[in-house]
Amino acid sequence: MLLGPRVLDGTNGFHLVTPLVRGNGSTVLVDRGFISERAAAKKKYPTPDGNVELHGMLRDSQARNNFTPDNNPAKGEWYWADVAAMADYAGGESSNVQPVLVEEIFGKFFFAHPQSSGYNYQQRAMLETLPCACRREFQ
Repeated sequence: MLLGPRVLDGTNGFHLVTPLVRGNGSTVLVDRGFISERAAAKKKYPTPDGNVELHGMLRDSQARNNFTPDNNPAKGEWYWADVAAMADYAGGESSNVQPVLVEEIFGKFFFAHPQSSGYNYQQRAMLETLPCACRREFQ
């Protein structure tokens, strides 16, 4: 699932959202980060095999503003993160897809203590790791 368009350092592209099947059989959506428009056009996205360890932050749905078009899942057009609609598109409750979006974190991790003023409950860090078996594509 491509979420965008987005721009990173002057390069046009998208955020790549893929499903991951957890060890307990439930599936979560993962925003794996930026992919250039050129790479997205190839429609082949690298997917790790086997179990992976994921570090990320839970994200809520984004509020659509007046200038953002409606998402059009039938055409694969996702302009804003509507987590419930994205989970339904990926198979929904019948396929055990949870309405959860995890934004993958890369690099070093610095977590604020929950008692400090820098901690935001809307963007709380997932302090557990998720061993996942990756699914290659949406159904």
